[in-house]
Amino acid sequence: MIRTKLIYAALLVILFLFLILYRGALSLQLLVFAILFPLILRVLLRLSARRITVRLSARTRQARRGESFDWLLRLENPTRIPAVRALVLLEYRSSFTGLPQQLEVEMPVRSNNIQQVHLTFHAATSGMMTAELKSVRFFDPLLLFSVRRKLRGSVQVIVQPEPCVVQDWLPMLPETDDSPEYSKEKPGDDPSEIFDLHSYREGDAISRIHWKLSSKLDELMVKEFSLPLAGQHLLVPYYCTMTEQPEAAIRLDAMLGLMSGAESILSEAGFSASLILLQQMTAVPVMDFEDYSDALTLLLRSDPQPKERTEALTGKVFRLHETEHPHDSLLIFLPYPDPTVLSQLAGMQHSERVTVFAVFSEGDELPPDMLLPFPLIRGEMSQMLPDWELKLLPAKPVQMRVPEGGAATA
Repeated sequence: MIRTKLIYAALLVILFLFLILYRGALSLQLLVFAILFPLILRVLLRLSARRITVRLSARTRQARRGESFDWLLRLENPTRIPAVRALVLLEYRSSFTGLPQQLEVEMPVRSNNIQQVHLTFHAATSGMMTAELKSVRFFDPLLLFSVRRKLRGSVQVIVQPEPCVVQDWLPMLPETDDSPEYSKEKPGDDPSEIFDLHSYREGDAISRIHWKLSSKLDELMVKEFSLPLAGQHLLVPYYCTMTEQPEAAIRLDAMLGLMSGAESILSEAGFSASLILLQQMTAVPVMDFEDYSDALTLLLRSDPQPKERTEALTGKVFRLHETEHPHDSLLIFLPYPDPTVLSQLAGMQHSERVTVFAVFSEGDELPPDMLLPFPLIRGEMSQMLPDWELKLLPAKPVQMRVPEGGAATA
């Protein structure tokens, strides 16, 4: 723009000298036109900029780590006033790093037209990828003036981790008495709890008739007993950044991949499980892969906690294990084998119900005098990619014309 302004300023000087040397209507008209024409373009640019809309959308809501995904940037100019181009400023970040990066996208602006650009990305780690519109600048056809507008709108894409192979681990539930919890969906044979009542049907055992209720209702009512629930596996990820970036993001991704691999083994073995969201202190039941994917999405929608939160999270694990789920097996996943956290976990009651999965890299070693009362499963940290956070692949522009009185057509 500076070069264009200098050229236009030189043109005005030439036209002014032309007016001095050649007095007449033509020289005056040329000078007046050269002064007023940019001003008219500026007014028209401001009027059209108010009506031009810029939107950002996601082609998909979920993707796998390493897979490419598209964001669609759409600019619509419903007026007949063209602008030579628009410069859209975007800001995107990964929830694993929190470091925003900016991207400028240049798009043509044509009268009564729609322009679309597919921005193709791929993430080197899992997490929640967020893109936000910040501003747009419109330029007049002579590139002398620009109009800047602030924008609102953001899109999110959940990047799921890639399950890794968990070696040397077989899921087993600890040998305990029957759980005090009962199924709310299926009846069983435990007479200590009543699941439901129904009218007498041929074949029902006489011993299950509820005589007192039958005498009141003047109808034979039969008791259905409850089904005790056996212990389940609780997946407890420490969703924390325990090291510096970018290593922390790689470790978190490896930890979630380790947890996904363990969940696959549990599912194949027919064990029930729940994913514990420590920040919300909620347990999300996992019955199949779809349930696990939904539960993992809830986890990824929140930002990881800082390292200082690990002690508080360990306290939550204590309370969760000892009060709400005393008969269940805890599978705890750590992005880093922190000796302090491991020592706190070793002090838990019923530590025989605990299995810890930790992500190790080269140089990660535990103190030689540390004895753990539970199994420690090692997972290897994936190699750091050169473009470890987010890479922009070549954009694919799509132009759409809007015929008069009709809908947009590709």
